[in-house]
Amino acid sequence: MKKILTFFCFLFSLSGYAQNPIPNPGFESWTGNDPLFWMSTNNDPYFTVTPSAQSYTGDSAARGEVISLGPVGQLAPLLYSGTGGQGFPVTQYYTELTFWYMSNMLSNDELEVDVLFFDSTSTIIGAGSQAFLGSAATYTKGTVPIIAGPGTPSTCIVTFSILNSISGTPNLGSWFIADDVDLSNGPSGMHDPAAVNNLSVYPVPANDYLYVNSTGSAQLKNTEIKMYDMTGRLVYRHLLNDTGQARFDISSLASGTYMLEAVSSGFSQRCKVLKN
Repeated sequence: MKKILTFFCFLFSLSGYAQNPIPNPGFESWTGNDPLFWMSTNNDPYFTVTPSAQSYTGDSAARGEVISLGPVGQLAPLLYSGTGGQGFPVTQYYTELTFWYMSNMLSNDELEVDVLFFDSTSTIIGAGSQAFLGSAATYTKGTVPIIAGPGTPSTCIVTFSILNSISGTPNLGSWFIADDVDLSNGPSGMHDPAAVNNLSVYPVPANDYLYVNSTGSAQLKNTEIKMYDMTGRLVYRHLLNDTGQARFDISSLASGTYMLEAVSSGFSQRCKVLKN
């Protein structure tokens, strides 16, 4: 699974519904060999991405499959959002990407979905990455949490691909079908990019130990720190000492993404944590 190298913690605030900015999110319209407003690795006569009538809603979905190039090898599907794969305009961050998918992943293959936010200078300022292992015989909802940094996003790119977690080269015949791709603010609401960053959490990704301390004006002493896995299960809790600093032993936690929550009488703050 690809690691997100940049990490930020932000205050969260509730926000109203924002319209999905992804063009042609249900892959209903196709032009040439690609879905409209998307680009793929299709190169006639080799087509890794094709329309599928086996859709979650509407008339079609996007099917990506690892195909043979004969003696040369094989070609994996790669689907980029935006005309020419250049993304689409956005004016705000979103907390998650959701979509519906079916898949048949052969030995150690995984469906990887990435979300990248860029500012006006084409610098990456936010990202989300999630690998979906195993096969899904029926439509399953996929969710990619997004970590957002300071600055104002102007472009977003969403990608779907198939990778092999061991060799990097996926197996011939692995496939996915994706439909109804949506950027939303999820149940937690959208963060406020202008909020003061009060927590410093490092290293990223973490191995055996995770360090938390205060970097803003607010003191974090007597603040309870909780960590949840992505199913919402509480896996760790700790009360910060008087200095507002702590070292957590997370060596027993499985690799993956966790939500860290800091709660006191004065504020509540959340951020994502990556564990190797």
